Amino acid sequence: EGCSAYPQAVTRSILLGLHRGVAGASVLAKANNVSLRIVDVGVILGDGNPFEGSKYVVSSPQKLIHGTRNFCVGPALTAEECERCISIGREYLTKHTEDTSSRVVVLGEVGIGNTTSASALVAALTSEPTKDVCGGGAFASRNASEAVIAKKIAIVDKALAKHFGTN
Repeated sequence: EGCSAYPQAVTRSILLGLHRGVAGASVLAKANNVSLRIVDVGVILGDGNPFEGSKYVVSSPQKLIHGTRNFCVGPALTAEECERCISIGREYLTKHTEDTSSRVVVLGEVGIGNTTSASALVAALTSEPTKDVCGGGAFASRNASEAVIAKKIAIVDKALAKHFGTN
């Protein structure tokens, strides 16, 4: 749907930056002596696993190798795929907290188009108008243009109409 100014392949690049320890989250974690673990459950990597032996990034062998689908056309995930991703996250989180004796965990996500999906979920779960839950997402300048935000609102409205008949 073109919800981002960046192509899908940028998600892989972000993970590579995390893997190399040069992305913002990895630099902040190191500077603050905080354990960081990124679990890939659906990034399209192409051939091989560039994160083999990574200190920060783990690519699950049970991941969705083709990523998710366009939620304006149909379900982004099947119920089985959704359950599998949640199960993978739960398994890695449990192991990581046991291995590190962590008492505090902060969850996040990485991916091109992620704020569009998040906006759709918030709108669907809270019944808030899409115009109130959509922002600019990732952009190069400090301010997202009104056109970018309007496009995201239209995409989220289209997805909600597809799945719920209204928005």
